[in-house]
Amino acid sequence: MADKSKVKSIMQKVNGLNFYCELRGSGPTIALVPSGEGDCGSFAKVADILDEEFTVFTLDMRYMSRSERPKKLEPITAEVLASDVAGLIKAFDLAPASVYGCSSGGQCALSMGVDHPEVCRNLMIHEAALLNDAPPRAQEKFRKGIDMAVKMTGSKNIFGGAGWISVVGDSQAWAALGPEYHERISKNGEVWIDYMLDHVSQRMYSAQELSKMPQMVLSVGFNSAAWLAFANLQVASRANTEVVWLPSLHYPQVTIPDLLAQHIRKHANKHIRSAP
Repeated sequence: MADKSKVKSIMQKVNGLNFYCELRGSGPTIALVPSGEGDCGSFAKVADILDEEFTVFTLDMRYMSRSERPKKLEPITAEVLASDVAGLIKAFDLAPASVYGCSSGGQCALSMGVDHPEVCRNLMIHEAALLNDAPPRAQEKFRKGIDMAVKMTGSKNIFGGAGWISVVGDSQAWAALGPEYHERISKNGEVWIDYMLDHVSQRMYSAQELSKMPQMVLSVGFNSAAWLAFANLQVASRANTEVVWLPSLHYPQVTIPDLLAQHIRKHANKHIRSAP
């Protein structure tokens, strides 16, 4: 169980919104960027391991959970997420940061590498939501799957359904995140479907853009959806960068937190030690 006594919970205003942020530990910065459900609670175990030698920063994403949700919402693109996270890193004077992002958070991290390289020491991307790098039939199947889940449940709260748990890969680990976490994300599904899903997943990255980014590593779960693996391998090929295969599906922070922390520590330290 995560040690809440080590966590500094802070509301910080950036880009006109108040964001719920968490800080732990001391030392070089690691930023952990959540995926589409938008809540940093899934990183608690990973952060508690890493804060022994790093300052660990994470947040609830735009309009999600404990961050501000205004009455009027705007589309959430990868560029918008990148601006939010980069702005928060600057506000807390945490740059440069080793940035880890999963899914939509992976898109955020990639966009930070293009648009805000000054705040990034290195990037660690797990199965970024690179829908436009997937084959057209896979894109169509994915969108139909979301529509079917909403139709079957009669709700846009899809983060607790059987389909979502199959993406996580471990129902017990998912449940163990606790009732407070699950109550918070139950209110995020509508935001993800209506304002994020078809926007954050659209950005693509050219070989030229990737060549100018801070150094990065991509990771893919052994058992994850084929289109996710394909799309991320496409980007890795254009970037001529390393791909690490993890014994997980889409949420290694939930199912293999110890191994994910080891992966993040290894690749953060590689760039910390090589810094001038």
